[in-house]
Amino acid sequence: MRDQATYTIFHGPPDVAPFTYRAAVPGCGYEWRDDMVPSTAGPKTRDGDGGKPGGWLACPFGARYEGQRIYSPLVIPNLHRRFARTKLTPEAIRRFANQYGFLEMDEARTLTCPDGGIWKGEPLAFWKGEIRGMRRLLALADAVERRDERLLAPFVCWQAQPWKRVCLLLVLDNTADRVLLSDAARLVRQQCSAEDLARGFVLEQKHAPPDASIFWRLLADERPGVLSKNARPEPLRVWEYGDAVEPVRYFLYQEINAQLRGKVSPGLLPFSENPLQFFPNSLLSALYTQFLLELAGRTRPPILCANPHCGRHFEPTHGRQAFCDDKCRKAHHWRKNHPVPTRGSGGS
Repeated sequence: MRDQATYTIFHGPPDVAPFTYRAAVPGCGYEWRDDMVPSTAGPKTRDGDGGKPGGWLACPFGARYEGQRIYSPLVIPNLHRRFARTKLTPEAIRRFANQYGFLEMDEARTLTCPDGGIWKGEPLAFWKGEIRGMRRLLALADAVERRDERLLAPFVCWQAQPWKRVCLLLVLDNTADRVLLSDAARLVRQQCSAEDLARGFVLEQKHAPPDASIFWRLLADERPGVLSKNARPEPLRVWEYGDAVEPVRYFLYQEINAQLRGKVSPGLLPFSENPLQFFPNSLLSALYTQFLLELAGRTRPPILCANPHCGRHFEPTHGRQAFCDDKCRKAHHWRKNHPVPTRGSGGS
């Protein structure tokens, strides 16, 4: 699955423009194992929240190629939201994986089972961490889309003196029931001084309520000599003082960019009318590509019109739309029912 361009040639045309990804799901499916030992050699994936793996979602090394099903995640509407709605239980995660595959197939850990067999697997903690992360970002994105100042205001801290600064303070529900805790964020802000909030001292977990954690980031800072990739002074010239929506939107863009940095590669697709494509390197990257398209206002990725004489890409209004308009649809069906006679076929 490393060479997505070559893989796509043998498994259908590009599914979106300009993004293409093919995922594979083993025919044998996945199962949870807690008797696996990670190999010290080979690629490693993140272990979620940094704790114990909590079990391995695994399949035999060779079996992942037997009876595998190939599909295109990017053509499934809102698959990233379906992923975020997955319950944080082993069975729910296994069902999702059996339908859509590993999150990072090429980076899955090599495991050794007691009988000496070699398996590939991803830890439960990793899956839980990625589901939580997607849920939190989607909750913020939905609030930004609604321009819900009431929900977002507790998370955005403005400071006017002695220099204008803006930081983001998120109180995260680790049980993922409510995802974001605005009331808890208000309480944390009451317990801390404005200077502490601006400097990030609030990250001390003594301020966090039970079953919650605190995330802090400086978004913009106009102090002289302060230049960092996360805290630039330029946004302060655009944002209205006290605004909560645009700073959160800015944070979302930063997070999506970070998730996709180094994980989506350009390439040329042979035998295609539109050879330039961008290839996510995993299902997880494809899910964040869908999120990116949603934030960019493209809820459905554009597809190539099914009329071979058209060549246009368009954004479908529903999942079964194959033609850019009725004119193309009718022209295609007319040509299909009235083929042009070839020389020697008896035509005039």
